[in-house]
Order: sequence, then C-alpha cells, then structure tokens
Amino acid sequence: MSKPCIICVAITGSVPTKENNPAVPVTIEEQIESTQEAFEAGASIAHCHVRN
Repeated sequence: MSKPCIICVAITGSVPTKENNPAVPVTIEEQIESTQEAFEAGASIAHCHVRN
C-alpha cells in the first residue's frame, strides 16, 4: 500500500546567489520556469524567498 505525500520545493533557498550557484533562479521568469518544472515533477507547494 502506498502512502500519499505532499512535495514542497524551495526553488531559491534563503541565501544562495548566482555567484554561489549559477542555476539558482533569481529573476521572476526563472522562478516561474523553475516552479513549473517542479510542479510537472510532482511538487504541490512552492516555497519562495523574495529577493531585492
């Protein structure tokens, strides 16, 4: 028997920048694309940190 679960993805993390990781989504467009990809992979909650 399988157990249901909720998958939450934190697309940006709280501190990483492009200098730390070139793949971290920083722009709105990148964050939308990353969230869509996570949704298509099964995530149902997206946890995002706002950047200046």
